[in-house]
Amino acid sequence: SRYWWTFKSNPTRLDFQSQNGQWNDSYYIYADISNPILDTTFHVRAFAVLSDSTTLYSPEKTFSVPSLKLQTDSIAKVSNAIALYGSFLNLGVDPIQEYGFCYSTNSSLPNVNDNKATLSNPKIGSFYTSIPIVSGNTYYVRSYAITNNKVVYGQVKYKTF
Repeated sequence: SRYWWTFKSNPTRLDFQSQNGQWNDSYYIYADISNPILDTTFHVRAFAVLSDSTTLYSPEKTFSVPSLKLQTDSIAKVSNAIALYGSFLNLGVDPIQEYGFCYSTNSSLPNVNDNKATLSNPKIGSFYTSIPIVSGNTYYVRSYAITNNKVVYGQVKYKTF
């Protein structure tokens, strides 16, 4: 027994084949897909070849492995500070090592090597923090998250205070 997967609907024996599907005592088929391509729809179905060479297929199942997605929502003056707002749209599958906001008053494209405000306990939805304000500066801000040693950024927002 084996299972088949592909990026198109209704995979057949002529499509990509896994070599590690197995039957267990309960007649379930199991297998692994290593290093799947993120945000891609996979189409999967099992098959069995009968002694008369007839091929039987299971119903098709689809799945997608989501990637980390976040956005920079806004920046605003609050008392003597700047409030930074962002959102996780999707946490992805790998653990988040670090996240927060990076900001600069010199560069219009801030990155994690500039100033940053690091947060903890990521979860789907909104997050925010505040940073000190120096009047007369333009602040360029964007959210960031590091997962699997890769940095993912939100959009850049800027405002002069």
